Amino acid sequence: MAQTVIFKKNNTTVKLPAPAPGAKSKLIKHQATGLSAAGQRYVYDKGVERQTIELTLRRVSTADKDALLSFFHSMADGMMETFTYADDEGTAWTARFIDTELAVDQVRNDQWQLKVSLEVS
Repeated sequence: MAQTVIFKKNNTTVKLPAPAPGAKSKLIKHQATGLSAAGQRYVYDKGVERQTIELTLRRVSTADKDALLSFFHSMADGMMETFTYADDEGTAWTARFIDTELAVDQVRNDQWQLKVSLEVS
């Protein structure tokens, strides 16, 4: 298992410490549901699914935090652009940020914690 995760688009690569154990992953099946006038449940399914991953990145240096924030603003343009995310097991995903902001907390001098939510495929 790698000790890092990688965010990459074109010639820009950001390498960060692996996330804290217990990253959350969800498989979301997009369906619309309702009740008919007779009280019968109906579901409309177009077969669209998406997978999301929520990461908590701890012990991130100021330089690495700034690199990810720059990547978020410049390369990914927030949620607009896809990029390659390589997880700590070496799996490469096509990803996009699913929030318009990144949660950044300073833990101590030159040490940050970041919360990142991605849609992956």
